[in-house]
Amino acid sequence: MAPTLMNRLFGSGKLPESVLRELGDAVVLARQEGIRVSARGSYRVPGRRQGAGVQLHAGAFVITASRVIATIGKATVIDLPFAAATPGGAATVAFAETGVTLKFDVGRTTPNGDGDAEISFRGEIPATVLAGIPSALDMTPNPTGAEQLLRWV
Repeated sequence: MAPTLMNRLFGSGKLPESVLRELGDAVVLARQEGIRVSARGSYRVPGRRQGAGVQLHAGAFVITASRVIATIGKATVIDLPFAAATPGGAATVAFAETGVTLKFDVGRTTPNGDGDAEISFRGEIPATVLAGIPSALDMTPNPTGAEQLLRWV
């Protein structure tokens, strides 16, 4: 997928240096920067209500042999080692040829919350990479992490 206009003009949506340092010598299977990120949700949490709507951002993701990391700006939205997945979790990270999608149940991740949200990172993942990783991973974000995720939706 082509980089967003904001990436071409200003370089937005690149992987932060801290993430690149953390990856070190890890074998990168797929890496996309400057891609379109769409966030949508319909939810209610104490102090905030979001109707059905879409917000667009620029972001990046990287998939290694053991984990997935996705960022919006300098904020890390997903950092999930494949081994840390928790079956039946309140959030699901799915992989497809069109990118990485995070879907989560706000009611299960935030006290007194209700609704759902989704963040989609639109970048190409080769079929050879998809064959070697799980198609989806469940996770359970802590309440602080869930509040940070809702900041982007």
